[in-house]
Order: sequence, then structure tokens, then C-alpha cells
Amino acid sequence: LSRSPTMATEADYKRLGGWARMLEPDQRVDRHTSHRTVPMQVLSLGCPRTGTLSMQEAYSILGYASPYHYSSVFENIRDADMWQEALRSKFHGGPALDWKKHFDRLLGHSAAVTDAPAVLFWRELMDAYPNAKIVLVERDLDKWLPSCELLLTGVLNPVAGYVLRFT
Repeated sequence: LSRSPTMATEADYKRLGGWARMLEPDQRVDRHTSHRTVPMQVLSLGCPRTGTLSMQEAYSILGYASPYHYSSVFENIRDADMWQEALRSKFHGGPALDWKKHFDRLLGHSAAVTDAPAVLFWRELMDAYPNAKIVLVERDLDKWLPSCELLLTGVLNPVAGYVLRFT
């Protein structure tokens, strides 16, 4: 059986916030051939669960083009391939990357970035975009840890994607 792609409704976005992107159809863009179309203006380098989704929404309201957040990967799953390449290069002895070129392709449509996996590349992003504003949001550790646990056992649980479609 084939179904038409699910489209997130306004109610989904009210209920799930930016995570409703999980219900949107995949854009299927191979960013390996993309390039920077807007300047990178803001590197919001706080850890996940420090208001990163709220910051993404704020950047959007302020007019920054396509602010990138972890949830953005759900709009274009092929971005995960490029994040994996970056993770292999930095942490697993993979081929060296020209970071600016890599991020210009992957994030070239975005004027701001926040959340993981981007924060794992804080130094590379700062080197690639020395004129970007740096924003760092911190959160009390005793509140941050339970919030991370809830995210990992809730929204990011592999079963959650299926459950969300039927709730």
C-alpha cells in the first residue's frame, strides 16, 4: 500500500512544537552539491535542552533565514549523511574535511544554527564563520539532565515516530 506523505497540521505544531517536522515529507535534497546562499550570522552553541528549539523559533521570528536545529534533519533526512561524515572526520579518524566548505554546503541555506549535532562542531563553526554572533544559553544541571532523559525516552525514542502518527 502506498500512502501520500503525512503533513503536519497546525495542531501538530501546537502540540509538538518544532518536533512536528517529523510528520512532514522528506525534502530529499542532497546538500553535497549545495552552496552558501545566505551569510551565517548566528552560532547558538548551547547544549541541547537549553532552549535550542525556542532559540530556533526566535531566530526565525527575527528574520534569520532557515535557522537550523536538530529537528531540521527530519525535514531533509539526507542531511544526516553529511553530519555523519563530519562526526567520522572529527571523532573517528575519517577523512579530513574542509570545514567551511562542508558547512557551507550543509548549512548554506541557514543564517543561524542551534542544537546538536552542530554544537559538537563549535570550534569548526567559529573558525568557519568568524563574523557570526555567538550565543550561549546555559541551564541548571539538575533541571537539564532530567530534560535530556525525557527527550531520549520520549520524542527521540525509535518508536515515538510511529506513535506520533497515530495520536
